Amino acid sequence: MMSHNKLREEKNCLNCGSIVEDRYCSACGQENLEFRDSAFHLFLHYVQDLFHYDGKFWYTFKHFIRKPGLVPEEYMAGKRQRHLKPIQFYVFASTVFFLFFFFITDHAPNNITTGDGEVDKRLYHLAQEREYLSGTPDTSYVDSLLHALKAHMGDSVARHQDSMSGSNFVWDLEEPDSTAGEESNWLFRKLGERIKKKSEEMNRNHEGDTSGAINAFLLELLHAFPQLVFFSLPFFALFLQLLYYRSGKKRYVDNFIFSLYHYAYLYTILLVYLFIFWCVDMIGSEVLDTIWEWLTLGFIVYPFVYLFLSMRRYYQSKGISLFLKYWVLLLLMFCTVLMLFVIISFLTFIS
Repeated sequence: MMSHNKLREEKNCLNCGSIVEDRYCSACGQENLEFRDSAFHLFLHYVQDLFHYDGKFWYTFKHFIRKPGLVPEEYMAGKRQRHLKPIQFYVFASTVFFLFFFFITDHAPNNITTGDGEVDKRLYHLAQEREYLSGTPDTSYVDSLLHALKAHMGDSVARHQDSMSGSNFVWDLEEPDSTAGEESNWLFRKLGERIKKKSEEMNRNHEGDTSGAINAFLLELLHAFPQLVFFSLPFFALFLQLLYYRSGKKRYVDNFIFSLYHYAYLYTILLVYLFIFWCVDMIGSEVLDTIWEWLTLGFIVYPFVYLFLSMRRYYQSKGISLFLKYWVLLLLMFCTVLMLFVIISFLTFIS
């Protein structure tokens, strides 16, 4: 696409120094333009180049929809000029998706509840007061406040009877077996200390509100979701390499490029889904909500069908062999994502 920048009056190419007879240098192909763009213009030109009606994005996206598996197949065959590069497509699609995803989630109402947050806070402050007045006659006054709160709130505070030690959101770990090795005991003890410290910190920050502490942790975990997807990508390519190792036709880099394109396309589809969902939610029509529930089912099934069709074209696989490899891949990815989720959840909690 021709740039909108002003042509230079000088005829020397800024890139290679050759004489430029027209708009483009005959030696290197660079346009003889005045490059004085602001940061905004650089971003604007990037978006224009990306979404131009005959640009690579639309050509790539069109072939993703019409012919699953064709884009990585053509890229590996050397037909690369017409498509977005896999890393470029992946970075752009994932960035836009997560920006919009966190915009929606951060502005959505928090409906996760695990109890009476007001009761939790009151009991927490009573626990702090009783701890501060420990050993003094005034402790009985705090106890009377506790009994009055229980009488006022009823059975909703009964479950808090044993929580007056000053912390509700604490994970208790059993003492390590004395017969185990000293090194494992040391690791378990340090880990337990860190978990307890983090629990008490969350409990203190939320004034004993267990529901608020859990909501904050879930929100923090949600923001670690990009890491989960990113770390699962090389495993996806590795499993494809193992499944098609005997064919000898694909190297790991071939499978990695297929994975990059596949993940980028899924990001694009999910972005479309989130945008439509956001629009439907903003309109608030019951008819649209009913239609959207049925469309959601299609969005859930579509990625699985698309992966099957992509594998059939890209790996030239079919029949029972394709069917078995497809389900083995799904099973391996399910276990991997679950493992990564547990690891990231744990590291997020103790960090």
